[in-house]
Amino acid sequence: MPVAVIVAGGLGTRARGMTGGRRPKALVEVAGVPIIVRQLRVLAREGIERVILLAGHRGESLRDTLPAEAARLGVTLGVTIEREPQGTAGSLRALGETIGNDDLLVVYGDIVFDLCLPRLVAFHDRHGGMATIVAHPNDHPETSDLLVAEPDGRITTVLTRGNRPPGDYRNLVPAGLYVCRPDILRYLSSGERRDFVADLFPALLQAGESLYAYNTPEYLRDMGTPERLALAELDLAQGRVAARHASRERPALFFDCDGVLNHEPGGDGVLGPEDVVLLPGAAAAVRRAHDAGFLTVAVTNKPQVAKGLISPQDLQRVLGRLETLLARDGAVLDRIYVCPHHPEGGFAGEVAELKVACACRKPAPGMLRQALADLPVAVRRSAIIGDSWRDVAAGRAAGIVTYGVRTGEGCRTMPPGLRPDAMFADVTAAVECALDAARPAAPEARS
Repeated sequence: MPVAVIVAGGLGTRARGMTGGRRPKALVEVAGVPIIVRQLRVLAREGIERVILLAGHRGESLRDTLPAEAARLGVTLGVTIEREPQGTAGSLRALGETIGNDDLLVVYGDIVFDLCLPRLVAFHDRHGGMATIVAHPNDHPETSDLLVAEPDGRITTVLTRGNRPPGDYRNLVPAGLYVCRPDILRYLSSGERRDFVADLFPALLQAGESLYAYNTPEYLRDMGTPERLALAELDLAQGRVAARHASRERPALFFDCDGVLNHEPGGDGVLGPEDVVLLPGAAAAVRRAHDAGFLTVAVTNKPQVAKGLISPQDLQRVLGRLETLLARDGAVLDRIYVCPHHPEGGFAGEVAELKVACACRKPAPGMLRQALADLPVAVRRSAIIGDSWRDVAAGRAAGIVTYGVRTGEGCRTMPPGLRPDAMFADVTAAVECALDAARPAAPEARS
């Protein structure tokens, strides 16, 4: 396992309302336990044996109080105090030669998290990038830093919140936790202040280094303000933090998009971001499911790509608009799975390599099965919500409950013998039924 490096320097300006400037923000209590102690407990539980704390303002109190807790957890702890703020990445210069050839697990000191770290480290080792950035969708992507990534997770662009062109971007937000190769320190030789997202990661991409996004639905929340601290404490009290660990199976709701979450425009379908118009109540329904602990996943056929009507870049803008509109009402989709294929030829401008009979295009269950492989889904407590026979057939083949809605195609044309398990007026009613059906059962432990 890597050496964990907790970055807890800086002046704690955002957290001054919680610290009064008299203590480091790493000692702010979350539900009665200092945030740094919570982090050490998770790191120790997940197999981390060595931790280096990069402290700043009033860091002496951390050096004096934490070694006993670390020893109790079986963790070797070192504390380094910076005299001048160096930035989140610049603070790593203090590590010098102390880390040897070990990878680094960098954790921001104001993050409440509960992750399966061996799974993250395995992803990092498998892809072999200079750094792996833990990322997730959130409910405020328009005011967050964003990552642009390929389907395999390879990052092509880092978009900082204050310095990006207007447009529709995917909801993939860096979460303040990274796995880095030790030679990343070579890019921090100068003495100037350097931050990971604003400075170091863009410089690495420009230098030709590979970075990967590890997109996880597990729990990560910045508690650097009183409002975010209150949300983290509520999540802890209601069991949401532990329940989202990758070892715990959760029910999932799979949503078709066109006709279920957004209007079906007819004709050739959605061809640009301007065609994405949410159906009434759709965002609130997704939010209800997500807040209740469901994994929320979209599975959508987009044959317009194979037909040459839109480019892959256009598709990303369409999906970005959908995620942005949902997030404006506090709704988050944990993942979106897309099939760009179409089996029939004869379209002007069609893309030959996508004109195939694939295993992912609904009514085939490929997208659902991929989600079941990627995510900790409790299959028997999960359902798909769709407006066509394709959604019903895919759900039936994947072994999950099928809910039809009367919006969009309204499940009006169904092959003989194929019917959804239940029909509803819209996605709101379907989600309420799914929540009612899931309430009696406790979370299942994943083997």
